[in-house]
Amino acid sequence: MQTIGTLYIMGTPIGNLSDLSDRCRQTIEFVDEIGAEDTRKTLKILKHFKLEKPLFRCDEIFQRRRPEILLKKLESGLNIALVTDAGTPGISDPGAFIVSEALKKGIKIVPIPGPSAITVALSICGFKAVPFTFYGFLPKKGGERQRILDAMIESSYTSCFFESPHRMIKTLTELCNRKPSRLVFVARELTKKFEQSYRGSLIEVIEILSQKTIKGECTIVIGPSE
Repeated sequence: MQTIGTLYIMGTPIGNLSDLSDRCRQTIEFVDEIGAEDTRKTLKILKHFKLEKPLFRCDEIFQRRRPEILLKKLESGLNIALVTDAGTPGISDPGAFIVSEALKKGIKIVPIPGPSAITVALSICGFKAVPFTFYGFLPKKGGERQRILDAMIESSYTSCFFESPHRMIKTLTELCNRKPSRLVFVARELTKKFEQSYRGSLIEVIEILSQKTIKGECTIVIGPSE
């Protein structure tokens, strides 16, 4: 009887490659192939650690349009590691859909934990982290976006979300228009050489960031309402 392979959901460094765990390296050496959101970025990790493994592209579009390709690999007995560009698959990154499809097929899923920008930011923001609400990337426009912004300002929980550098000031301003005094924490380039973070009221942080050129994806934490 043919043995079905295992799908490993593997977290990768959010910036500093030294954060790749020994267990991740062992998993890379063990699996038959790696399904990557972007094979070029994953290849950089493999080369850095002098590891070699067959790669195939497995981004969100691939997973939803052609899930049978990955599932057939697993059903044929191959062990596959699924990785994204940085962080953990399924957490604002491709992965949740293919995991759901694999579970329907009775395929074993094994998590290989890695760094997370969410928990890193929460650990240094200075706000009460439990409970917190994570929104991922906000909708770019529309009523749902406005409802989320309202919810964050009104919430007695800490709120956390990701934002692109070119939309960050706009988003912070929309929050500031609701309550300028609300405390916020903004972090960029977490774990990297030029890691930066800013903490203060929304109006204070906007004033600081408006004078800077912001590059790289940002993690934003809104403190709970008093």
